[in-house]
Amino acid sequence: MSEDNLTLDSVETWTVAALKEYVKKRGLPVSGTKKVLAARAYVAWELQLPVLPTPAQVAEEKRLHMERLLKTPEGDQPHPDSLTDGWLDEDQGMSLWPPTMIQDIAVFLDRHSPARERSFTEILLSDYKEQKAFSYFASNFIMELMYHPITKESSYCYLKAKVSPSQRVTSNPHVTWILIHKHSGSIESACCSCFAGYV
Repeated sequence: MSEDNLTLDSVETWTVAALKEYVKKRGLPVSGTKKVLAARAYVAWELQLPVLPTPAQVAEEKRLHMERLLKTPEGDQPHPDSLTDGWLDEDQGMSLWPPTMIQDIAVFLDRHSPARERSFTEILLSDYKEQKAFSYFASNFIMELMYHPITKESSYCYLKAKVSPSQRVTSNPHVTWILIHKHSGSIESACCSCFAGYV
């Protein structure tokens, strides 16, 4: 079935199986009569809806994304989930936290975010003035923050916490981690288990 010059009439000549395959690959429902499926397929073609990646392609993209996040000038770092021992809670680890300041957070967000009408730095500074981070902490959205040195020799460390979604506090918390340079406090990379964390 050529897709160069489709018309609704031509799409209606496709088999039901072909119509279902076409719409399913674009994430659309496969229910309905043949006429409904044909209309759905034609609209998908007109809107140029892309074929969705397969679960295997999504998994591979996540794996490659994680590989990129763990690359540093000193080489690849271990994934925080692979570090089962050595995590220190706030009482034990706070004195070891790197000297990360709001400027380091602003630099990281501006470096890794798409261009927007209002920069992340402006948003961050506005939120900082309104003490939003403290209000999230005081509201128990941010659970205990854990520290891991990776190794004694490593210039990097991890900070990791569970974070409740602010709009759905009863949902399971997200796990977020930050890879930080121990001495400069600069943020190398970060990730969250929420959908946005993989984007």
